[in-house]
Amino acid sequence: MSHIPGTAVRRIGALVALAFAGAWPVRPAHAQDPKPPADTAAADTTKDALAREIDRLLRDTAGVPLPDYPRAAPAQQPRTFQSLNPDISAIGELLADLSPQRAATLEDGSRFLMRETELGIQAIVDPFFRADFFIGVHPEEVEVEEAYVTALALPGGLQARVGRFHLPLGKINLTHRPEILTVDYPLVLREYFGEEGFASSGLGLSRIFTPLGFFQEVQVYALSGIEREEEHGEEEGEAEEAEVIERQRDVFEQLAFLGHLRNYWDLSSAANVELGFSAAVGSVERLVPLPCDPSENCPLDQPPPVQQTFETQAFYGADFTMRWRPPQRSIYRSFAWNTEVVANDTPEQLWWGGFTQAQWQLSRRWYLGARFDAVQTLEEHEETEGAEPAEPEWRRAASGYLTFFPSEFSRFKLGVERELGALASDDPWRVILQTTFAIGPHRPHAF
Repeated sequence: MSHIPGTAVRRIGALVALAFAGAWPVRPAHAQDPKPPADTAAADTTKDALAREIDRLLRDTAGVPLPDYPRAAPAQQPRTFQSLNPDISAIGELLADLSPQRAATLEDGSRFLMRETELGIQAIVDPFFRADFFIGVHPEEVEVEEAYVTALALPGGLQARVGRFHLPLGKINLTHRPEILTVDYPLVLREYFGEEGFASSGLGLSRIFTPLGFFQEVQVYALSGIEREEEHGEEEGEAEEAEVIERQRDVFEQLAFLGHLRNYWDLSSAANVELGFSAAVGSVERLVPLPCDPSENCPLDQPPPVQQTFETQAFYGADFTMRWRPPQRSIYRSFAWNTEVVANDTPEQLWWGGFTQAQWQLSRRWYLGARFDAVQTLEEHEETEGAEPAEPEWRRAASGYLTFFPSEFSRFKLGVERELGALASDDPWRVILQTTFAIGPHRPHAF
């Protein structure tokens, strides 16, 4: 296939260059000049001649077909379909039990356990909403840990969330378990809410403001209820054995409410503190055995029927966090200290629990941390007929951690834990090596 001759192309280029040169603005004639200079007329004549020559060359090559080899196409705008895909991430958590005792301490009794694989799917829905999904894949089940949509453009500086989420009863409960400073949640959260912490479904509103000259945030939630995994399992077992007389719940017995006030101060360019207060109230299910009427024939081989009731339960919490990170050496030195206290107000009595933990950054990739836990419990006591209710005892534990943090996508943590006090087991020592690895864009948790 033929193409435009190279000679014609060169001639056209030269003529165009001369045309621009001839068309360059000429200094206008002054009023005292009787007539324009002779070179101006010559330039006009040359310009007309060049224009006629370019027209002739274009007519001669107009019928020449374009080459059939690949040609450079105009740049196209990038496709927008890729921008519609969500950010997908995954975090894997592998535990290795290095404890010296004979029996392993992991959940399934093994020495190695892939405890959790967390899948995150996050995206901006539109200019008004953002969606977040976190799915936990465990050895025996798959559960939705969080799934919520956040409204970003509400009036008055408000922000709303609808769905299932971890709740701000304290500070550490907002962080997913594979990403906390230690291997497990503190004893107080595990005792009152289970191994995965405090989460529920509902609606939340929050707002940040500065009426007193420092940052404050108020969060309020209306929830489907207070979930207590361990106790719920016990009640299900009782219900299978005995007849349950159910009772219809009213609106307020079906809901729970939570509020959190966060106060934040900058002490310097390197240090800040945070003080928070939390309260949650809701109804929990109780199964109360009904006494047998002596006038009736009570079957001895069957448990008495139980009455379903709902009792009010409340939680109160306070949390304190201090952070220090010098700007000049921010990647080499840092310190974080967090202390929380939680009160569990049940119809029987008020229970207390809490923890304090600290982490010191030794170098760019090495961290040293420690935590002390204490919580009141009755799980080790056996009730005796006619005896007074037993007083709760304190369950205590201490732990230390050495963490190697190569990057934001991998972490290795060696933890040594020891149970303390009268409720300590026969083998109180526990040594755990945690390996955490992540892929994909995982948005950091709230500061």
